[in-house]
Amino acid sequence: MKILLVGGAKDSKFEKICADLRAMCAQANMKVQIVTVNIYSQDVPAVEKAEQPDVILALGSKNISTQLPIIDGLPLMYPWMGTEKMLEEIAHHYGNTLPA
Repeated sequence: MKILLVGGAKDSKFEKICADLRAMCAQANMKVQIVTVNIYSQDVPAVEKAEQPDVILALGSKNISTQLPIIDGLPLMYPWMGTEKMLEEIAHHYGNTLPA
């Protein structure tokens, strides 16, 4: 499954978020490929078209115009929000169910 991670983070923050997300998905038996897009320096629609992701994981509230499912990724930046719902949505689109 390919995830387009969209936000306004610095490269170092994107790297940490990607590592955390990969670890969470691996623990839930989901193999994911993550492509990052900085909304301030890249053209999100162009990257979406080039990469053909399965879902978009949004790290902010900026309105993203797409036909793809958009999952709220703010829990990756603010862990106190809890990542369970986000992981359930990723699993749903992955065609997987999370272990109880």
